[in-house]
Amino acid sequence: MKELGTCRMKCKSRISLNDRQAIFKEYWQMGTYLKRSTYMASLIEIHDKATQRQRTLDPDQQKNRLKTYKYFLLIHGKREPICRGCLLKTLGESDNFIKTVAMKKRLSVGGTQTDDNRGKSIPKHKISDEKRQEIKEHILSFPSYESHYTRKTTSKKYLPSHLTIKKMYDLFCENRENPPSVKIYSQEFHKLGLSFKKPRADTCYTCDKFKMQIQLCQEDQVKNELIAQHEHHKIAADQAYEIKKFALSSSVAFYKRQLWTFDLTVHDNKTGKAVCYVWYETIAARGANQIASCLFKHLQTYVPENTKHVIFYSDTCGGQNRNSHVSSMFTWALQKLDIDVIDHKFMVPGHSHLEVDTDHSIIEKKKKKTDLQIYHPHDWIQLIRSCSKKFEVVEMRSSDFLDFSSLLKGALVLRYKDVEGRQFKWLDKKWLRYNSEFGVISYKDTLDTDSQFFKLNLKRRVSAVPDTIPVISIEPLPISKEKR
Repeated sequence: MKELGTCRMKCKSRISLNDRQAIFKEYWQMGTYLKRSTYMASLIEIHDKATQRQRTLDPDQQKNRLKTYKYFLLIHGKREPICRGCLLKTLGESDNFIKTVAMKKRLSVGGTQTDDNRGKSIPKHKISDEKRQEIKEHILSFPSYESHYTRKTTSKKYLPSHLTIKKMYDLFCENRENPPSVKIYSQEFHKLGLSFKKPRADTCYTCDKFKMQIQLCQEDQVKNELIAQHEHHKIAADQAYEIKKFALSSSVAFYKRQLWTFDLTVHDNKTGKAVCYVWYETIAARGANQIASCLFKHLQTYVPENTKHVIFYSDTCGGQNRNSHVSSMFTWALQKLDIDVIDHKFMVPGHSHLEVDTDHSIIEKKKKKTDLQIYHPHDWIQLIRSCSKKFEVVEMRSSDFLDFSSLLKGALVLRYKDVEGRQFKWLDKKWLRYNSEFGVISYKDTLDTDSQFFKLNLKRRVSAVPDTIPVISIEPLPISKEKR
């Protein structure tokens, strides 16, 4: 509270600090503007001007003030006369507030106060709720996604990085008369908690590495080479941005030493349907053969008739997706199915959103919201089925898992150089193509459609294509002693 200064009425010596603090607290507890102004009016007395001094230089000119104001504080039921400054500092009000209260008291017949009507009139150009809802619906019509890596700690959603608020606003204005301003559109956008920025946990390791090297490099020639390599990497990443994937995701065990349940989800980008291949650890492991078996079952069961070209998009996990076992399955499957070409494209880490991540997010959210207790792997299956009408669950049996690695011991052989003698490394490949020629893989190190394919031949010279693939095992797999 502001300290009182020296005045003719000696307010500082007559009014104690404790009384002033108590009055201040009681005054602001009144709350509303009308209650405060009514109380303030009771502390002001208005009188006609008693005397008037005649000016020496211009006797005919008079002062504009016609009234005299006296101010009081009510202390323990007694009205104590005070100066204007004491009233302002004790009640914490502005000089304009006191002027307004005094003017209303002077102009009204009964000296009553009226409520403050500022901000209560409807603005002339106010945007209607219907128009704001229209903006909201337009914003939500853009596909958004949750971060695959941070969705457990935040529910924030992200829009594709090539979008901007200005681009979205321009699309909104198309075929609309008198659209609201871009400022209003931006306000509604930020209310929804959306963002274009990729979450830090999703940043690309290669990009981060290049940025650090460029920042620390002091030689111009080396720095320019690093910048060029970084730009080449980003171009490759941009080409992979919109593609989707299948992925292996182990259902998160909530307690230690729980029986693991595995789920391979294949998302059909055309129909929006997700097929979840589910098994648990006593049925099979979760290696490359298991992934290949699920994909082969999907090709057999869910690829529509007369489909000649199938494209798989996947992450770059070498142990599960990009390896010789999965490639052996694809080249063998084309000999048994009515499909001409299978493309398998691999995404650049940190530069893309995957539809199957959204599917997994739906499953995790369902688990958080449901009261269903997970006591058995079949409970997981029921939970997944209840997530969405577009979710279909396939329960894998031991007999469904085939040993595609056996092809590399018979009809195929693992080679590390292509037909032209180039070194072949699985982890460098971005695009693998399979056709009716058994054992031959066309490959690229980029997703550029205009670049050339090279060929890798895995077929042995004197070996026939086997009619069947043996089952890995029909016996249950053992579990650890701690899980029994």
